[in-house]
Amino acid sequence: ALSHFDLIQAEAILSTASLPAPLDTAFHNILRNLEMYRPYLPDALFAQLHSNYTSSATEVAAPGLTTNQAALVFTDIQGSTATWEACPEGMSEGLKVHNEVMRECLAEHGGYEVKTIGDAFMVAFEKSLQAVQFGLAVQEQLVYAPWPAGLLKLEPCKRM
Repeated sequence: ALSHFDLIQAEAILSTASLPAPLDTAFHNILRNLEMYRPYLPDALFAQLHSNYTSSATEVAAPGLTTNQAALVFTDIQGSTATWEACPEGMSEGLKVHNEVMRECLAEHGGYEVKTIGDAFMVAFEKSLQAVQFGLAVQEQLVYAPWPAGLLKLEPCKRM
């Protein structure tokens, strides 16, 4: 996915997004890191993947994906274990809000939910641009989501 990542297009999308300053900074940092590591990762990474998982007649593309190449996105709620301990009822409701936002944005951007483990998602997109657009949309939607009042009282969950 990184070998097909269009940093210029991603930068253009990011420049038109209206994100809170910390999210904007975080996404710019991600793009800079991808730009820095792009020459090193794809060949080694995809050569190994290709040798371990060669194409066969029985391979089936994930629903919504028409090629064997995909951009993968991994998510996780930062500090969720401590938040579960501090406010289990709020976190239970908050996880429902989180998952609903994730799945709505996933559908809007043509993604496929590969799996979830706890509060972590592994999702796939046919194109890297879809993955970047999904990431931006999800972050923005999560900022404005209707979180339980109990969660918003906790330091890691306070609105920016």
